Amino acid sequence: MAASIQALPQGIHAETPRELFNPGVPFDYDVTPDGRRFLMVQDKERPATAAAEMILVQNWIEELKARVPTR
Repeated sequence: MAASIQALPQGIHAETPRELFNPGVPFDYDVTPDGRRFLMVQDKERPATAAAEMILVQNWIEELKARVPTR
């Protein structure tokens, strides 16, 4: 839920809360260490499509070891 808030001389005024996210859709979130922001990852439904191509990568660990020096 979210609500607009105003600081007035006589106190704080909050508007009527409104739905910020659809609770029926699963999502993951995390809050920044300072607590001022958050990141949300939400699944979106997409129309089904047939895969036109598939790439298979074998022995990628060996290639990674060859390209990235170890300590």
